[in-house]
Parts: sequence; structure tokens; C-alpha cells
Amino acid sequence: LRSAMDASEEEIFKVHSLTVDPEKSRIEEGIQIDVKFLLSKDCRNVAWKLTYIIDTSKRRVELDLFKSENLENYNAGEEYEWHFKCDDISLEGVKKKYLLNTGFLVLEATQEAESESSEVIVKISMMVMVSEDKSSGQLSK
Repeated sequence: LRSAMDASEEEIFKVHSLTVDPEKSRIEEGIQIDVKFLLSKDCRNVAWKLTYIIDTSKRRVELDLFKSENLENYNAGEEYEWHFKCDDISLEGVKKKYLLNTGFLVLEATQEAESESSEVIVKISMMVMVSEDKSSGQLSK
């Protein structure tokens, strides 16, 4: 796990733990993500976004799973938890052959600014391997 930063910057976001449940399930079944983290500086107006990305040789498929409606404020030096849970994942319109490619769950936190572009505080990419049960045709992650 790496925070988005260049080599000259101090790391702002430190992950203490990250869990994704269930580890294995049908691809359309929901997930729960829990992140415990610490920030090295105050961050105001933080928005969270979770995307499932599938890269193919011809195109990139991006499924927006979550985008926070409310902005959060975090103080430096305090430990925080972020939770996400969904009961199912809509894969409508995504071809099965694309789903069988390796995908990535990408969790991103950005600090929104009124007059400037937003600053990425952290971007966590989690690889998702998908397989097909040959007897049932069912896809699992």
C-alpha cells in the first residue's frame, strides 16, 4: 500500500489495517471494506471513492461502486476508521469476457479544494482475480 506522493513529500496517510470481506465469493455479491489509518497532517473536506477497474486489450471498464456525499474532516495524529459495505455489485452491461480479466478495486481519498483541483491523499489498489466454475459458469472473485 502506498500513498500518492512524490519522493520529496512526507507520507500523509498511513494504513494501520485493511480488510476486505469476503475474500472469496460470487463476483456480483457485495463486499465490506474496513480501513484503519492515521494522518500526519490535518485534512479537511475529504471525499472517498471506490471504483472497480478492469483493463482489457481494447478498453478500460470502470464501475463506480461508491462516492461519498459528505466530506469528512480528519485531525493529524488521530487514528480513524473508514467503512464501506454494499450488498451487491451491479455488473449490468459488462461482458463476461471482460470480467474474467484481472481487475482492481481502487479506494481513493481526495482533499477537495474550492478554488483549486483536488489533492489525492491516498490511492489504494487491490488486485481482484476472477475465475469461472466450468460446471456452473458462475464467476467468483
